[in-house]
Amino acid sequence: MGKTFTPSNLREIGRWLLINAIIGISIPAFYRFESYLSLEGLSKTWDDMLYGFMMSCGISAAVGIN
Repeated sequence: MGKTFTPSNLREIGRWLLINAIIGISIPAFYRFESYLSLEGLSKTWDDMLYGFMMSCGISAAVGIN
């Protein structure tokens, strides 16, 4: 049988997603911080943030970080 989702499991998943989102948003800030100072810059950086989030999720899932 598959896993059942309990509130504690959902909290863990939410925490995992939040940590990976923070990492994904932070990575582009290291090499293009000025993009975070305007809405136009943020819209140009969106793809990098999404890519960082996806890479962070993939790496943490692959190494089994809970």
